[in-house]
Amino acid sequence: MGSGAEALAVQTNFLTPFVFPSGQSCRDFDEFALGCQDQWEFAVDLLQSGFFQQFFSNMGRLDLARFAQESAGFPDRERGLDQFLSRLPIKSVPPAKLSVRPTPLNLGTLQVGQEGHVDLILENTGGRLIFGTLAASVPWLSVSDTGEQKVFQFRTTATIKIGVKGLHLRAGMKPIEGDIFIDSNAGSIKVPVQATVPITPFPEGVLAGSLSPREIAEKARKHPREAAVFFASGLVHQWYAWNGWIYPVEGPPSNGLAAVQQFFEALGLAKAPKVYVTEQQIEVKGAPGAVLKRTLQVRSDEARPVFAHATTTTSWLVAKPGIVQGNVVTLPLEITVPSAPGAAEHGLLRIISNGNQRFDVPIQVTAASTGVLGVPAGGVKRRSKADVGQGQQPILVQPVDSNSRHDFDQATPPPPIDLTPPPFDPIGLVLHLLPLLALAFVFLALLARDVLSGPPRLPRGNTTTKDHVRRLAHDLNWTGQEGSGTKL
Repeated sequence: MGSGAEALAVQTNFLTPFVFPSGQSCRDFDEFALGCQDQWEFAVDLLQSGFFQQFFSNMGRLDLARFAQESAGFPDRERGLDQFLSRLPIKSVPPAKLSVRPTPLNLGTLQVGQEGHVDLILENTGGRLIFGTLAASVPWLSVSDTGEQKVFQFRTTATIKIGVKGLHLRAGMKPIEGDIFIDSNAGSIKVPVQATVPITPFPEGVLAGSLSPREIAEKARKHPREAAVFFASGLVHQWYAWNGWIYPVEGPPSNGLAAVQQFFEALGLAKAPKVYVTEQQIEVKGAPGAVLKRTLQVRSDEARPVFAHATTTTSWLVAKPGIVQGNVVTLPLEITVPSAPGAAEHGLLRIISNGNQRFDVPIQVTAASTGVLGVPAGGVKRRSKADVGQGQQPILVQPVDSNSRHDFDQATPPPPIDLTPPPFDPIGLVLHLLPLLALAFVFLALLARDVLSGPPRLPRGNTTTKDHVRRLAHDLNWTGQEGSGTKL
């Protein structure tokens, strides 16, 4: 059939006119395109209903019928019609052409914190449909409620509200600038945006009239004691916020001259002392649900003031304000132990010190695996005040994990105790008496031997009878005295 352009140029006049529902009759492609442009909504419905596909199929233009079918299936109805018109051999309807006004966009004088918006007009000086996106190049401008890019689509004109986010404005000696980028099927345009945000001077004291952080630093260097009160009270920090600037010191200000040193170190105008933390990581263990108290120190070997503060994003770890003592800062911590026995939590403690030196300290807390007191089968008995008053001590029961279930009230009661005595067992009695009978037999045998052996015989020799008797009496523990009793 040849190329698509040659196929489209074969026939420009319709054998049968196409008539729109309004009565407008079209005899060729140009009149058909103008009719679609003038009656856009009707044309969208006719394309979706298949009338265009049927019309061009009946006139033998199967290529255009196929284009109509493909365009009808496009996700966006209007984009589908625009796509179909772009494939017709027409000259009456020019392609889309984008125009923007006003450009450049001047927002005038703004104050930090001031919200507002301005209208940006988009126009189509050509035909068909324009669609595309807008985006802002700076955070103080927005093209949508979400702050992201905005999608647009129109045939004639569209009004886009460009928002000003006052909290993102920054005061300065020169105007602030940004851009709105427009990208569309009809071309891309960059719209410059400009605004003036005047600086609010410092209001009082030796720093009065300052218009920049460097000017503040120069005056504070000349009058450190007089300026220290404005740093320690937070007024310098507040002045930064009035002008939309980011204060260089993170965390609470120090006291006295140390607050001035803190500011100089953050700006890089003074060398910060080398600091270190006393613990690289913390691991604690405690009873479930308990609150543990720990401390962590930030130190320096130099004899210069040290300041530090800690933050964390975990709910079970709380960092209290630091206690400053010369070149040592003590950071109190409160750590809540998990309620489940054996459970563990991991977190990170972020510490910022002199000259924005940063430390990340990992922290782990583990709940001890405590046992639960044994519970009888009949359940836990609740003692009344009267029971305690009668001298009975109250029972102390360890807390039970809320996640575990003990159906004490529904426990099965203990079985009754059988008090019936066991039957008489003679064999068992004999076995118990055998040791006693054996001991009695041995005793009687020894006694019989002593009786049957008769009196002891005296040994022969020169030894006198009296000596033998005395020796025998000594052996038998006799205690006779001389001159008493029988003389031998």
